[in-house]
Amino acid sequence: MDRRKFLENAALGGLGLSGLALSDFDGAASPASGAGRTFEPDSSGDADRPNLLFVMGDQLRTMSCGYAGDRYGGTYAGEPAPYTPNIDELAGESTDFRNAVSGYPVCAPHRASLMTGKYPSSTGMVINELRAMPDPDAIAHVLEAHGYRTGFIGKWHLYGKHHGDRQQFVPPGPYRLGFNDYWAAFNFNHRYYKGSYYRDKFEKIEIEGFQPNTLTDLSIDFMRRADDDDQPFALFLLLGPPHDPFTWENTPATFEHLFKGKKFPDPPNFETEGAHAQYWAPGRDHEWWMENWYPKRFTYRAAYAALTSALDWQIGRLTSALEDHGLADDTIMALNSDHGEMFGSQGRIAKKIFYEEAPRACRCSCAGPARSRSRSPTRRSTWWTSRRPCSV
Repeated sequence: MDRRKFLENAALGGLGLSGLALSDFDGAASPASGAGRTFEPDSSGDADRPNLLFVMGDQLRTMSCGYAGDRYGGTYAGEPAPYTPNIDELAGESTDFRNAVSGYPVCAPHRASLMTGKYPSSTGMVINELRAMPDPDAIAHVLEAHGYRTGFIGKWHLYGKHHGDRQQFVPPGPYRLGFNDYWAAFNFNHRYYKGSYYRDKFEKIEIEGFQPNTLTDLSIDFMRRADDDDQPFALFLLLGPPHDPFTWENTPATFEHLFKGKKFPDPPNFETEGAHAQYWAPGRDHEWWMENWYPKRFTYRAAYAALTSALDWQIGRLTSALEDHGLADDTIMALNSDHGEMFGSQGRIAKKIFYEEAPRACRCSCAGPARSRSRSPTRRSTWWTSRRPCSV
């Protein structure tokens, strides 16, 4: 299989990196099940292996991206048009998985399945504040064993209770699930102007300004340095936006002006009476809903749209960096999300439910030379646990 053909085929599948079967390179069996396998390091054929760039937005629902508007006959529920030019361009050059869903629309359970290819019933990650167990068959272990330089930057959320500095630091070792080459991460934080991250020591590195800007800077630097040798890289960048808090203090002024003051109407399936806020968190009963959430819902939706645009800006920076450093033709890029956001539809907020607004998460991918022409959306059914086995 020649490189161009491989790169085009590689974009087809669940993770958006599907088709990267290791058997295409060295005769090794593709570890689809990941059960009981031992992977030996193999750096043969490095020159024929594409780089991998996996980017995740947190709580990014498909209907809040401009490219998905045709699904809803314009914009979702008559909302102001999203400002996501870079995501839209990427989707236009990609395989766009319109039927992609999150089978467990909660942050940590979804991420554990992403990294292992296993269901929450196997990982044990059924709520956010549990710790993912070491797994020798996790995706980074497999990629590393087959000659990839691995990197993880951003929100990890697999190290258990996420309050306090001690829980933010994930020490080198098995709980990093194979990300042994480069680590610049934290367990959990969505206060985007109070950001920090850790490397390999319990030393907090404070971030000035908007946290995602710095994380993208680190990612671009990683790709530039990794390209200085012949070893392909696999970089996972997990950004926070547009996850709440949905406040203007948490949003860059650059994007605030696009949506502040605009009305985001209630969708047809919005429910006030009989709302079910209590199913998201204890104490959030109907009284809380009416006094605290309901009056602020337009601001929350507007801030969410602005944070989505802030995420879009980072996508544009990454695609530009790939071009500027001569990496675009040798890199498969995938944009994903762990889940969406209900915003009052069906009387629900946040996620953790299977109405469309929560599990319908963005997923699109492109492979090197395939970006030179537009690609059509696919109705292939994709499942969130398929990403890990398909990508390797």
